[in-house]
Amino acid sequence: MAFGRVWLSISMFLLAAALQWSSVNAVVRAEDTEPELPVVAFYPETLDLITEGKTVQVMWYTNITDNAETVDAKMAKWREAEVADFGEPIQGTPQLEDANATDILSMTDISYYGYVNVTAKFVGFNTLLVKLYNEMNETVAEGEMAMTVKLKSDNLITIYTYVVGVTTAVVYFLMGMTIDLQVVKGIAKRPVGPAVGIFCQYIMMPLISFGLGLALYSGDSFEERLMRLGMFLSGCCPGGGASNMWTHLLGGSLDLSCMMTCVSTFVSFASVPLWVLTLGPVIMSDADFVIPYIDITITVISLIIPCGVGILLQAKFPGSKMVRFCSKMMSPFCAMNLILIFTFGTYCYLYIFTLFDWRTLVAGIALPTLGYTAGSIFAALFRMDTARIIAVGVETGVQNYTIALVILILTVSSPAGEIATALPGAFMLFTPLPLLILLFIRKSYLWYRNRHSDKLSPSTGLKDVPGKTGVSKGVAHHQSDVEKKGSGIDNLAAELSDKV
Repeated sequence: MAFGRVWLSISMFLLAAALQWSSVNAVVRAEDTEPELPVVAFYPETLDLITEGKTVQVMWYTNITDNAETVDAKMAKWREAEVADFGEPIQGTPQLEDANATDILSMTDISYYGYVNVTAKFVGFNTLLVKLYNEMNETVAEGEMAMTVKLKSDNLITIYTYVVGVTTAVVYFLMGMTIDLQVVKGIAKRPVGPAVGIFCQYIMMPLISFGLGLALYSGDSFEERLMRLGMFLSGCCPGGGASNMWTHLLGGSLDLSCMMTCVSTFVSFASVPLWVLTLGPVIMSDADFVIPYIDITITVISLIIPCGVGILLQAKFPGSKMVRFCSKMMSPFCAMNLILIFTFGTYCYLYIFTLFDWRTLVAGIALPTLGYTAGSIFAALFRMDTARIIAVGVETGVQNYTIALVILILTVSSPAGEIATALPGAFMLFTPLPLLILLFIRKSYLWYRNRHSDKLSPSTGLKDVPGKTGVSKGVAHHQSDVEKKGSGIDNLAAELSDKV
């Protein structure tokens, strides 16, 4: 139980660090009650939620008595927006027809004004800076205006959501046709696997994500807190549908994986609000968190209905050609769906790459990898076989990051919500990388083993080779069980467990 004590110590340390960090940041900083008014003012006062690609005109004005010969306008940052063009200072009072500009129309002491055209480029925050110079090229007035840019609506994301929803439903149907009902009943009678998975997913992962967020984004700026929030919410999500596909491809227990996904999604109705409303305000105290119960419910329904239909058909037509066909289609369809998510999904959310830096890359790989490690260690501590260790590890590391995306979009106003989605997006992209490496290693091992056994079979035969008897019997026993039942997991991990 040494590993268990180590992980418990780490959990307590992270929790203590969270409480200490929250108490330190609870100090209220005094704000200036009388801010100095800018010499150069703007109409409109701010540029709020300008759509990407749109160009807007801003008027600046001032009441200085000095001569203003030239003007310079630029953006504080290059990524979100750029100044398309601007004119020279105009002496006098502007003639505006906008009814909302009565405060400017009533000002008769305006000495200079001018116009600046600003083009929104990318979602985020920026500031327009304007300076006026006299004939000696000395600054006589300056001012700044805040600007926010919102994401351009894209129907392609909506299409991607529906396509992935349909393909995932088909995968769940195939899972229902493939899983071994006797194994599921055995797991339900002794639910050690689901219990270990729930502990790793809803105790270890939120604490790991909170601690990792503090380590990588330790600053107190608004952007740093946004990234910490995205990291933490990602760690609080339930298991995702991709976990079942990866478990199947890696030779894990599909029966245990499906049961864990179902149980963890039900538990998320209580666990997600508990963590979000407890440590969420510690990260961002001014946010009014919204829990997407509707999206969680849709996830539950999309899991239960297709899988339930598959289970009913398997029970009604055991050993039929349809069941055997679905069992054979499971692996290629899982692979096809994962390729679709990785390629089409990457293209639809291409804007997230612009928000990436080295910390995003480290976080995107570290969080799921730590989840795989924690789940595998705890499953091994409870003496589970290889197939179940794979299922628990994958289920812990692969999460439904869509829940985190929805919470961020509903809780944090645009464009901050879109910026915070960079980390859930990074997790979606980088979660498969360690699993792809494991899948390559596993396929290479199986290819080498099959090739080696093919060379031995014609001359000596496996039955006559000392030390190989258990392997041949185990494989034969596994094959006969599949033929006898006509159902069960299309799971190559059974061969590995028989060899062990």
